[in-house]
Amino acid sequence: AQGAALVDSFSRGLVLRKLLPIDPPKQAFSALEEDGKMLMDPAGYARYDGYAEAIATLNTGALVNNFHTMRPLYEEAYGQLGLNPDDFDNAVIRVLDRILATPEIEEPIALTRKSVMYQYADPQLEQLAPIQKQLLRMGPENIRRIKEQARKLRAGLLNP
Repeated sequence: AQGAALVDSFSRGLVLRKLLPIDPPKQAFSALEEDGKMLMDPAGYARYDGYAEAIATLNTGALVNNFHTMRPLYEEAYGQLGLNPDDFDNAVIRVLDRILATPEIEEPIALTRKSVMYQYADPQLEQLAPIQKQLLRMGPENIRRIKEQARKLRAGLLNP
């Protein structure tokens, strides 16, 4: 049921850390100040290289086969969450579409600081779903790697 809950939260754009089967990066988020502007530190992208590598090297064919073989169990677990089991496929596609819609920004991203939390200075970035903001923190190269895998997975799921 944890996998179904993860799909549900991701499909709504949320990142519920307690559901993730991985530990967060050990290094803290870092920002730097340049010419009076607060910027996301590109050196911090490396915190996520291992995660991006793990996702990029997943066997897409095996994932697709597993999805289709195990679909009844996934749908049952999704239904146990009080959700429509028939919507599980669509929820997975919504997750992939949200990942694919995440912008790839090459220049350092401007930030503002509200108390102890950083926000994106660009209102369009600040309005992104939490999962997309998380991807931005991974950096453009890691985003590209994850999006490539999402494209393959989406194509495989829609064209078995």
